[in-house]
Amino acid sequence: MTQSLRRSHAIPFLATVLAVLAVAVLTPLFIPTPLLAQQSLAIQGKVTDARTGEALPGANVYVSELTVGSATDRDGSYTFLIPASSVRGQQATLVVRFIGYKQKTEKIQLSPGIVTRDFALQEDVLGLEEVVVTGTIGGTFKEKLPFSVDRITSTDLQHVPANTPESAIRGKVAGVKIIQGSGQPGTAPAVQMRGATSVNTTGRSGGPLYIVDGVILGSSTVDLDALNIESIEVVKGAAASSIYGSRAAAGVVQITTNRGAHLPDGETRVTLRNEYGQNQLANKIPLTKAHHFKVNTARSDSPWVNYQSRTVARSARVSDTLWRIGPGGAVGSAFTSFKDKPYPGKTYDQIDEFFDPGFYYSNAITVTHKSRNTNFLLAFNNRRDAGVIEGNDGFKNQTMRLNVDHKFMDAVNISLSGSHSNSVRDDNNSGFFELTFMPPDVDLRTPNDDGQPYLIWPDPGQSLEANPLYSQHFREATTTRKRTLANLTTRFAPEKWFDLEAILSYDRLDDNYSNYYPKGYKTVNATTLNTGTLSKSNTGIEALNGSLTASLNYDFG
Repeated sequence: MTQSLRRSHAIPFLATVLAVLAVAVLTPLFIPTPLLAQQSLAIQGKVTDARTGEALPGANVYVSELTVGSATDRDGSYTFLIPASSVRGQQATLVVRFIGYKQKTEKIQLSPGIVTRDFALQEDVLGLEEVVVTGTIGGTFKEKLPFSVDRITSTDLQHVPANTPESAIRGKVAGVKIIQGSGQPGTAPAVQMRGATSVNTTGRSGGPLYIVDGVILGSSTVDLDALNIESIEVVKGAAASSIYGSRAAAGVVQITTNRGAHLPDGETRVTLRNEYGQNQLANKIPLTKAHHFKVNTARSDSPWVNYQSRTVARSARVSDTLWRIGPGGAVGSAFTSFKDKPYPGKTYDQIDEFFDPGFYYSNAITVTHKSRNTNFLLAFNNRRDAGVIEGNDGFKNQTMRLNVDHKFMDAVNISLSGSHSNSVRDDNNSGFFELTFMPPDVDLRTPNDDGQPYLIWPDPGQSLEANPLYSQHFREATTTRKRTLANLTTRFAPEKWFDLEAILSYDRLDDNYSNYYPKGYKTVNATTLNTGTLSKSNTGIEALNGSLTASLNYDFG
């Protein structure tokens, strides 16, 4: 009896075990996807200023071991998911970074569920915890660098907007001089990282090495819209040569553009920016309003007279001189004249005749987006700068940029950057020397005898200088510039202590210059320009750079 009872209980027990195994195997096939997602880990919280308690939008929060994270929204809140494949109950480090504040970390356990962590960040007055990338293999804390790196953030750039990256550095980096070569629109300023009294003249003879999103530029001109800059890092002196060699002897300016990585997951942001202004001559040159010629102010038809006080034409006027009397009453050859007589009749301000306040405008549209594994920036800018010279077309520029980052898996990240710019600059900027020799009683806008605008020789008999407005009207000199930049970066980090980075960059620059004098072009003295000339020159610069970097990081402490 006892034996039969044992057999009857064994059968239900075995059936129960088989049923449990069947449920364990078949359940994942029938459970809805949202229920499976519950095995992942959700990390959320808020980031604030420790002193004021205000929210910090745009702070980066991520798990360092997985490079998974997000940015805080306008309320300082953040939330992101750790996929179930990475949730194994292990310890990890949650990192919070924000420009101008000290980094903060906290250990968390990666287990299914929800983890809430709030952070209050302290201001970093000295900026020693900023991470820089210039002159180092990878991102390095500022306090650990053996040399000085100056970093300009997008916040600094927004306070004082600039048209060019070079101008954006002005007044923000100690020891760096930004020298505007000329007032011609479209001319980039020179960046001088060593002073005029430096013993080493390398920094004065050449500009720094420019790097834009990993692209080493083949020329010293940066064709980039300053509105798209995320940060600028400047390294002065020989320290810049630690990675880039002798070509960086005059320093390095590394520019990182916005990529949309600071946005919260799932957000798309469209930014429109329009600027309009007027250019004016900064320092007006004061020209004399008096003359040194002999005059007879009593005559209304022609006040000019010769040495016998007889009325003469303007072209025959003579200087009112004080002759030197030698021994015995002999008249010497040396004489002195003074410009102390006001010009009779109507006078003109030649500076106002030549220079004309021109308009300036810039239209820009930027689209940024971030999803869980992808972020991108698409930007377009249209700029026009007419300058301040009468009849000069100034500078026109259109720029387009695309930045894309994508994470294929936890260990592989690919970044793609590309930009193209097209600009046209009016290089007919001569005439300043002639302008300073024009007397105020000459009208530069007097037409020629054939009725065409601007008399070529407005002051015959007294000066050999041509009318600067004539050249501005008839001569055509333009520089057309096209620039293409591309960069592909692949980063493979299978372990926390090891990563492999491959960079391939391309830079193509085309400069086309055209100088045209039409047939019948007038000059003071006969030259070959009178029959008309056309000259063209083309310059092409192409640079291809590649690098492969392996980094090993291990903490023995």
